[in-house]
Amino acid sequence: MGKQILKIVPILLSVFLQGGSVPTHQREAAMPSVAVQGPLGMAQSCLSTEADSGKIQVYHHKTGETMTLSMDAYLQGVLRGEMQGDYPMEALKAQAVAARTYVYYLKNAGCTHPGGEPVCTDSNCCQAWVPVEDNWIYGPRVAEAVRETEGIVVTYDGAPIKAMYFSSSGGHTEDYAAVWNDLSYGYLQGVPSLNEQAYAFTDDVFMQEFSGWTILTQLRSRGYSISCDSAQLLENITNVRRSETGRVLSLQIDGVTIPGTEFRNCLGLRSTHFYLQKMSGGNIGIVTLGFGHGVGLSQCGSAALAEAGYTYQEILQYYYTGVAVEWMPFR
Repeated sequence: MGKQILKIVPILLSVFLQGGSVPTHQREAAMPSVAVQGPLGMAQSCLSTEADSGKIQVYHHKTGETMTLSMDAYLQGVLRGEMQGDYPMEALKAQAVAARTYVYYLKNAGCTHPGGEPVCTDSNCCQAWVPVEDNWIYGPRVAEAVRETEGIVVTYDGAPIKAMYFSSSGGHTEDYAAVWNDLSYGYLQGVPSLNEQAYAFTDDVFMQEFSGWTILTQLRSRGYSISCDSAQLLENITNVRRSETGRVLSLQIDGVTIPGTEFRNCLGLRSTHFYLQKMSGGNIGIVTLGFGHGVGLSQCGSAALAEAGYTYQEILQYYYTGVAVEWMPFR
């Protein structure tokens, strides 16, 4: 069933169109019920506080060092590297749970790095990580977000999910299958994500200008045999295939098919939700919406939901479809 991009989920996000707040009884009716439980159904308050004290080995991609950290210290470093510390607390908590869940997922999937470590500090591979600095103004808020979600992860069919996240969507997140042509992650489905601009650290709509020569040089360096002249490049870009949310799945240049993700990476674009236009002087302007791959939890969107009064559990169950939020020890 194709999604209708402009159809907003009733009650849940309609508040953003009016700039108001959602009454508590409507929030409860709109959001899925959440039961955060531990082993044998114990309430979260009864759980051991040692869930994040276990050690994890982390490969530092810049120094080649293997660091042995507590889960608590690792997650605080991830939040420092991945999210703005002044976001609403429930958004920080949602990010802490997503980051913890991603570690569980990678370890269960058998991911390893040069020293056998399950995770590294490279955001292009695993998750960004910044050393804890005691004088950082938002350090106490990050520590609180990690501490108050201790041991909590997002699961699907009882297993930790591939808890992907990104900065902003430009209005709607994307299906995993649309970006990577893989149907294995049914919980990673696109949903509306509004009012993100209020929390974006940069413009959600962004223009970059390139010469045709620069674009062709970058693509040819990646092995694409494109023979057209740079002056006629824009005219030779055809068959632009888009997902239902508007992101570019693929395009053709001079008959050569290039995936949208590859085109983005070649030019350092902010997302695959882009549009091309002719500029004065013969250059090509590329306008992008959002920042990141667009799959999973939108950090700016989660901040907007938190500001509207949603809990971190509700935020997670909104961006990850059909999941549970529960306590799980790190093994």
